[in-house]
Amino acid sequence: MNHFKANGDLTLTFPLALGFERLLHDVIRITVLKSGFTENDSNQIAEKVSASLKAKIVPSEAEPLVEIVLSHQPGKVTIRTRIEDLNSAEEQQFAAR
Repeated sequence: MNHFKANGDLTLTFPLALGFERLLHDVIRITVLKSGFTENDSNQIAEKVSASLKAKIVPSEAEPLVEIVLSHQPGKVTIRTRIEDLNSAEEQQFAAR
């Protein structure tokens, strides 16, 4: 697999709706994998971030928007999540082994 050759950021905003975690998992997994992590590590990181966001879902009529910023560089990924409606922000940093 080709890896990212330069540093960069990927920003996504989407509703915290039923089924969002599959899209989120795939985007994170691919970004982490292309940053030089193993397949196993990329799946574990994607699961961890998806589960963290899924735990914040509160049943309501309005679906809050979540903003995900994936900052990548070879061997390192920083994932920032922000859910403005829930006053929630989190940053997680990962380095390839």
